[in-house]
Amino acid sequence: MADNLHAKLTHYQEPASIASASKSQIRYMMKAHSLEVSGSQVPKPLTTFDQLSDLLGPTLLQNIESLGWTSATGIQRQAITAALAGRDVIGWAPKHSGKTGAFLIPTLVHCRSMSAWYSDKRRAGPYALILAPTREICCELETVCQRLAVGMKNMRTALLIGGEPLPNQLYRLKKGVQILIGTPGRLLDLAADHPKLLRLWQVQMIIMDEADTIFQSGYGVQVRQILGKIKDDRNRQFMYFSSNTAEEENDVLKKLVKRLKSPVEIKCLD
Repeated sequence: MADNLHAKLTHYQEPASIASASKSQIRYMMKAHSLEVSGSQVPKPLTTFDQLSDLLGPTLLQNIESLGWTSATGIQRQAITAALAGRDVIGWAPKHSGKTGAFLIPTLVHCRSMSAWYSDKRRAGPYALILAPTREICCELETVCQRLAVGMKNMRTALLIGGEPLPNQLYRLKKGVQILIGTPGRLLDLAADHPKLLRLWQVQMIIMDEADTIFQSGYGVQVRQILGKIKDDRNRQFMYFSSNTAEEENDVLKKLVKRLKSPVEIKCLD
C-alpha cells in the first residue's frame, strides 16, 4: 500500500478470494482480457466487484449494478485494486473499455474515507481533482460519478467548465464539494481568482482522463500551473488514463510515468 493518507484510511487489504489467486490464474486472466501490466509489487487484480463488497459497501455496489456494470472489464480488474491500494496508475485502454469506472470507483471509496476522517464536514474537501480536455467529457464524467455516488453520505461534485455561468460554479464550491471535475482552463482561472473557494491544498488524488489529449491539445502549461498551486508537501496519488493505446503516440504519457512514484502501468489492448 502506498504511503498516503487516504490509502491508509481506506486500508485496502486483498480479500482472500483475490489474495489466493495463483500466478498462473492471473496470467490466464491477463491473456483473456488482453492486459499487459508492469510495475513493482503490483496488487492482484479482482475478478468480480463482489469480491470487494466489504470495502465498496452495499450502496456503491448497487449503484455499480444500476449502471449495468455486471462484470468488471479488463482495465477495471487491475486498475481498481491498484488505485485502492493508493498506487499511482497509468492506464491505456480503448474507448468503451470501462476506464471511467476504473478510476471513479476507487476515487469514491477514497473520498468516502477522507470525508469520514473529517467528520463529513461539507467544506473539508475537495479530496479529488479530475481533469479532462473537453466540456463534453467532463459532463459525462460528472453524470457517471453522481450516479455512482447516489445514497453515499457527503459525496458532492463540482463541474468546472468554460461556457457555463461562473456564479453557479462558485456557489457549488461555497456549499462544499468532495470531487472537482473540470477542464484545465476553467480550473486555472478559479485557482488564480478564487483559491480559497477551490481549496486545492486539500486535494489528495489527481486524475487525468484522456491525459495524452490534454497535453497534445496545448493544455500542458495550464496543467503544470494548476499542479504548481498544489503544495508538494504530502504524498498524493496520481492516475493518468488514455484511450490511445499506440505506444509510439504516447510520448507524453511515457514522460509522465517517469515522474511518478513506482506506478502501476496497465495497457489494455482489447
